[in-house]
Amino acid sequence: MLEQTCSIGGCSGEPTTHGLCHKHYMRLYRHGTVEDTRPFGYGSKSNHPLYRTWYSSRKKMCEEWKDFWKFIADIGERPSDKHYVSRRDKNKQYSKENVVWRSKLTEQKEGETEAQYMARYQRIRRAVLPEESRKKGLKRCFGLTLEQYEQMHKEQGGVCAICKKEETATKNRSAEKKNLSVDHCHGKGHIRGLLCARCNTALGLMFDSEEIMSEALNYIRKHKRD
Repeated sequence: MLEQTCSIGGCSGEPTTHGLCHKHYMRLYRHGTVEDTRPFGYGSKSNHPLYRTWYSSRKKMCEEWKDFWKFIADIGERPSDKHYVSRRDKNKQYSKENVVWRSKLTEQKEGETEAQYMARYQRIRRAVLPEESRKKGLKRCFGLTLEQYEQMHKEQGGVCAICKKEETATKNRSAEKKNLSVDHCHGKGHIRGLLCARCNTALGLMFDSEEIMSEALNYIRKHKRD
């Protein structure tokens, strides 16, 4: 009796399904071909330098990229050690149309703590990518999109909701004017409006207290001179 082997030429594996060994059957099942779709020299996908990138984000991958080797075929090689995969639109899945290679803005210096590195990195990021940093800050701190902020700014005529004046405060180490600050209720958390730095600071120093502000108004009136 002849010993049966896989129907793929040159393979001595024992056939399990449709005349194919387990290895070739799984290739056919996963990729639609019995050919090896892995890049030469990597063997197991866990040996690939981009495996950790794929694995950590696999739940956000499009259906096609649930297959690691399809992800590798589409994404290509990493341009350099400083590059990482990033989504163009953070609200959409990783896909061929929604990813871009970005390079790290800076590396951690020898002797620099993680906190020091992150503080320096954020300063560089704000300087190099001001619009992106602003979008991220508005979303993280207030749940606002840049479009929503611009709409509020337009409705207020570009001035502070309290003093009705344009912002005059400037950014640190720069002559560039700050954007109006987003003011929110510290008790309920809802957005109230856009304020200049002075009015926003004044509210904070008075703890948003109507009583304190009323007393401050009475004080001004009491000592007012014609």
